[in-house]
Amino acid sequence: MKTCEIDISSIAREDVKNIDLSNVHIAQVYITLWSVGVTNDHRDICEDYVEASWAAEKLAAAAGHAEVTEEYLREGNKTRLKITLTNLKPLFVESLSEVLVYFGAWRVDGSDQTEEFKAVQKAVLDYEESLPPPNPALPELIDGYFANLINGAYYQIRADMPDIYREQIGKHPERELGFYKSAYSGRLGGNCYPGARVVWYIQAAHFLC
Repeated sequence: MKTCEIDISSIAREDVKNIDLSNVHIAQVYITLWSVGVTNDHRDICEDYVEASWAAEKLAAAAGHAEVTEEYLREGNKTRLKITLTNLKPLFVESLSEVLVYFGAWRVDGSDQTEEFKAVQKAVLDYEESLPPPNPALPELIDGYFANLINGAYYQIRADMPDIYREQIGKHPERELGFYKSAYSGRLGGNCYPGARVVWYIQAAHFLC
């Protein structure tokens, strides 16, 4: 089976049209987590995870199956995700192009000022606000985001932006106790709330009236 490798950090959107996917059965997409292992600011790490998760879910929706692994590259001292996608659908090129609108804009080329980028940026922000979705393709990325949010970023947000912290806790009171609704909940058939030392599992049927 033919495999195509795509590094999001090094490909430009205009290069997508040159990718021949006619006989490709597997696409391996690499997304660098620039803050992981480099900074102690969990807000930056959360940003890496939510952006990567948004991109991964967008690409996974254009494939029959998706898997993700995390790998450390000693050369360059960076951590990246390898997202393996099989049975690509015609929508894949369009989805990849949209992902590159977002990630490509962070290069110093002024593209972050375009209306197209702003629309995609809003989609990423809306995605973060809606987490976790009912049945994500790659729940481990979403739980990686939540783990860094609850166990690190919230301490910083509470100190620097108390109004935002209170608003989020008002919507998700379990987070003040160190728990979050896992993205695996849909697969488990009930709400699962991991915490630092314990996991709560609550069957949805217990709350039916």
